[in-house]
Amino acid sequence: MHYNWCSSHVLPVASPQENELPMSHSYYDATWNSIISPGCDEMEESQLSGYLHWLEKKVNEESKKSDDMNEIDKLADMFIANCHEKFKLEKQESYRMFQEMMARSV
Repeated sequence: MHYNWCSSHVLPVASPQENELPMSHSYYDATWNSIISPGCDEMEESQLSGYLHWLEKKVNEESKKSDDMNEIDKLADMFIANCHEKFKLEKQESYRMFQEMMARSV
């Protein structure tokens, strides 16, 4: 059955003719309403192989990116630690100068 969304008519869908292709070369899968030929297995294997190669390459690239990100994170942590150290020294210097000023005013 086929439902046409533009109208309220329901039309029957013809099943594929068995005489179109010899049965030794293909079969009909009613669940997916499709005709599958044995040559599809070879194509699927090559597609799967290609996908697996692509996936391996992608994983390797992502691990390199994560290594780069780890290095960037380390450099950022070092920069932040350096800034904190400078702020701490400036705060100590400011406190020392304040104490000297207070000592002079007494």
